[in-house]
Amino acid sequence: MTNLNDRIDATSILDDVFQHMEESHLQQTIDIPIKMTAAGFDSYENEEITFQSYVCIIGAFIKKLYQLKIFCNQNLSDEQAQSEAVVILDRFYPNMNNDGLMSAYLDTLNAELDGNKFIIAQLANILTQIAREKYVKWIFSSKIHSLDWSTKCDITEAVLAQNDRHLTADIKNCPPGILVAELSDLIQAALASEFNVKEFPASQLFTSDVQKNDAIETSNHILLLSLLNDFIE
Repeated sequence: MTNLNDRIDATSILDDVFQHMEESHLQQTIDIPIKMTAAGFDSYENEEITFQSYVCIIGAFIKKLYQLKIFCNQNLSDEQAQSEAVVILDRFYPNMNNDGLMSAYLDTLNAELDGNKFIIAQLANILTQIAREKYVKWIFSSKIHSLDWSTKCDITEAVLAQNDRHLTADIKNCPPGILVAELSDLIQAALASEFNVKEFPASQLFTSDVQKNDAIETSNHILLLSLLNDFIE
C-alpha cells in the first residue's frame, strides 16, 4: 500500500514532468526559437539556384539553427552542417522515391513554390518535430526511466487517480504494476487528453454549458481510454 509520503513524491515528480512537457512550454522552448531563426534567415532568394548553392543554403540554415543549442552543444563547421542537412532531408523530407534530398531540391526549383524559402520552412518544421521528440525522450530518461519500480508504480497510480472520472471499472481495478512498462506512453496520453480539452474546436462546442462539458469530457475520455485498453488487453 502506498503511504502518504510516497504519493506526495510521486505527484511531485509527475507535476514536474507535466510542466516540462506542457504544450506552451514546448512552444516557448522549441517551436518559437526555430520559427524566429527561420524567419530571420537570409535564403538568398534572388540568386540562381544550383544544386551546390542549395546544399550551401540548407547547410547554413542548419548551422544557424544548431547555434540555438536545442539539438546539441556543438558548433558545426560548414561541412558538418551541410552533411547534417543532407541526412535530415534525405531521411525526413516527403518523397515517393526514397530520395528526400533530391525531392527537396526539385521543390526548390519549382516555380510555383518559394525556392529556398520554401525548403527552409520545411526544414524548420522537420527540425521542430525532431527537437520535440528528442526533448521528450530526455525528459523521460532523466526524470522517469531512472526511478525504481516502486516509484514508477506510485506515479502510475497518480496518473490514474488524476484521470479517475474517465476510467472504466476494468482499468480502475488493474494493478498499477501492469501499466508501469507503458508509463511514458500513459503520461503522454494524459497530457494529450488535457491539451485536447484546451484546444477543443469552437465549432464543436454547444450553447449549453452541460453540452459543452459533455463534448469535452467525451473527447478526453476516448483518447485516454483507448490507450489504457490497449495496455491491459
